[in-house]
Amino acid sequence: MVLEALASGLPVVTTRVGSASELIADGANGHVVERTPASIRCGIEAALSGDPQAARSAARSTALEHTWDVVAARYLALFEELR
Repeated sequence: MVLEALASGLPVVTTRVGSASELIADGANGHVVERTPASIRCGIEAALSGDPQAARSAARSTALEHTWDVVAARYLALFEELR
């Protein structure tokens, strides 16, 4: 769901659960927050008050770095390196 949101140009507010926080550059394509209501609220407010064009661009750029073609190419390069 995170990559789908980023591909749509939406900034993501996430906590440090799973791999979602690894995709988010805090303040650029979203916000990584603590798992408290106050922190989540602040993350949402920050996402809504930021520069929408910059957030949209950063979100889409992140998604493009994780397409199936890009990920497959990285795996192939890793396999070749390990040979």
